[in-house]
Amino acid sequence: MKAAVVYEAGVPIDVVEFTSGSVGPHDVRVRVGASGLCHSDVAVQTGDLPFPLPMILGHEGAGVVEEVGADVTTCQVGDHVVLSALIHCGVCRNCLKGRPNLCTANLKLTFPGTDAADGATRMTDSQGRGLYQFSAIGTLSEELICNERRAIPIPHDVPMEIAAMTGCGVLTGTSAVFNRAEVQPGSSVVVIGCGGVGLNVIQAAALAGASVIIGVDLHDDKLAMAQGFGATNLVKNESAGATVEQIFELTGGEGADYAFEVVGIPALVRLAWDCLRQDGTV
Repeated sequence: MKAAVVYEAGVPIDVVEFTSGSVGPHDVRVRVGASGLCHSDVAVQTGDLPFPLPMILGHEGAGVVEEVGADVTTCQVGDHVVLSALIHCGVCRNCLKGRPNLCTANLKLTFPGTDAADGATRMTDSQGRGLYQFSAIGTLSEELICNERRAIPIPHDVPMEIAAMTGCGVLTGTSAVFNRAEVQPGSSVVVIGCGGVGLNVIQAAALAGASVIIGVDLHDDKLAMAQGFGATNLVKNESAGATVEQIFELTGGEGADYAFEVVGIPALVRLAWDCLRQDGTV
């Protein structure tokens, strides 16, 4: 089996042979069918995300269950599954309040690179070194072992390459629209950054019934994709002042009801703020 591994921050990723360990009582073994590559994976390689190393990258993927532990109840051998980067404990205060996305145990379950009961790694390279898994899954590998709560069964007719994206990019964008901003029908929405997450903000805004959805980006190809995902208007962000002026024109001189900054640059957060109407939401 092969996997994409970061051994040292700032050093190129290695594709290495590895072996996987035994399946625990609540674990499943998954043959990976497709995986995304997120900027967060790059951040581990550069050292901007100080995760334990060496680590198998990848935290959005889909595959087929090949083995289940003795106490697994959520899936069975042969199931097609989406792999979830985040899980929740189900018993903390936030989980019991119906806010599992704010689970207080999630950091301990996800970011150490393993959620095995004994804290041990599940994968080993050809030199005998234990390999951590990004978000305790590590989808940039041919096979992985993870807790059953990270493997969500899906219909067999869903293509793997599409299912894989729902583990991070799709849910990040759609949840921002439905759960955080709670975009209302008939509202106006600006989306700054039309990459993988931004496109999902756009299509979620369309599903929410927004009447004006403005995609903002530097690149013509991304703007074209934004239109395909439901953007009603496109703005090429060649200067902040010109972009703000265009957005106010497109929203009747009032500014947008909602602005989503989907790049992570302070200057663009400021741009999002400047695009809003008086009682708008970033």
